[in-house]
Amino acid sequence: MKKRMTLMLLAVALVFGGIFGFKAFVNSMMTQAFDNMPQPPATVSTATAQTMRWAPRLGGVGSVVADQSIQLSAEVGGRVTAIHFQSGALVEAGAVLLEMDAALDRAELDSLQTQLALARTEYERIATLYRQQRVSKSERDAARAERDALAAQAAAREATLAKKTLRAPFAGRVGIRQVSLGQVLQPGEAVVELSSREPMHVDFTLPAQQLGQLREGLPVQVALRAGAVEALPGRITALASSVDAQTRNLTLRATLERVPDSLLPGLFADVTVLLPEQRERVVVPQAAVQFNPYGDTVFVVVREQGEGEGGGEGAEPQPVAKQRFVQTGEARGDFVAITEGLEAGEEVITTGQLKVRNGSALVIDNDNAPTPEQNPTPANS
Repeated sequence: MKKRMTLMLLAVALVFGGIFGFKAFVNSMMTQAFDNMPQPPATVSTATAQTMRWAPRLGGVGSVVADQSIQLSAEVGGRVTAIHFQSGALVEAGAVLLEMDAALDRAELDSLQTQLALARTEYERIATLYRQQRVSKSERDAARAERDALAAQAAAREATLAKKTLRAPFAGRVGIRQVSLGQVLQPGEAVVELSSREPMHVDFTLPAQQLGQLREGLPVQVALRAGAVEALPGRITALASSVDAQTRNLTLRATLERVPDSLLPGLFADVTVLLPEQRERVVVPQAAVQFNPYGDTVFVVVREQGEGEGGGEGAEPQPVAKQRFVQTGEARGDFVAITEGLEAGEEVITTGQLKVRNGSALVIDNDNAPTPEQNPTPANS
């Protein structure tokens, strides 16, 4: 009985062992078949690494400033009787912006001028008598002093009267009006801001270590972060006389060659200083570079000799992807400089990298590939 039971158990073990062994063999063969199955070629677009002459650049940030900008305020107090400007309007130099009630000052000036006319007549009479030696020198001097004192008082009152009218000291654009008709202004109270339109400058900073490369007259490109599509050209017109002791930065001023209507003082700007010397750079489209924490890479297209029909040699070389680490440099527009790892003339993949592995066969289709530009201008910018 025990012998029969043992034989049955052995038979069952052999059957199940055979089944499991057969399944393991089938799985192994399937895995091997999948591993050895050739991957279909990936369709990609490519570009050729090329050499460009780039002038070195220095980048800084700054703000747009007007050549002249002031907060107009009243020098004397008074009630506003007339406002001759609209907020945001352009005004000419000397234009009357605001008038205050000057009736009392004008009346006092008329009184002083009447007294001055009488004092001048009196002085002429006494001066004539003095030449005839009929009055003393002290009487003549007293008459002259009286005349001169009244003339000074009249001039002072006339100056005060002129300050009752606020004029634009230079041509420019006024800001938002801060006073109302009938308002009583106090001396020094703000009326409106006035900024000149041209020329317009950009004040920006650069590290003091770059001082040796900077001088007046260097061209700049100013890119505004609001209100402008294209970079504005300009030139450095001034360097600060000292370096900031806290930041060790040097302040520079660039004057813009043209001023768009949308340009306003206070706008934030990115400034690029164009240095005169040029250097050759090997560049590729930025789309070709995969930026990774462990290093930047590109897929280089190499042609490997394939086998002809019937096992013979002589078939056309087939494009294959080879991953390569590179050192990247400055980026300009759609291009990035490669300082190490790539030579001019080598072909790199620009689209389709997600389908590519090291050694993947390739099908190159550049019919619809985008054209990179050094100064791109997107349609929606």
